Amino acid sequence: MIAKNRLEIWLFPAFIFFIYIFLVLFRIHSSSIGMYHKYFYGEKKDPNLIFSQPRAIRSDEWLVWT
Repeated sequence: MIAKNRLEIWLFPAFIFFIYIFLVLFRIHSSSIGMYHKYFYGEKKDPNLIFSQPRAIRSDEWLVWT
């Protein structure tokens, strides 16, 4: 019977948790909610956009709400 120490068991879940906290604190997400900025403000550049451009239709959000 191989016994792993507790650090090895919890290392990956802790890593994922800290990445999640980082993304939440800096409000980083992959939602298409940025498209509303274009509707409300026209072609004015969105100050919250990190890279690329908002897409009107995303295949991963067709049947679910963000």
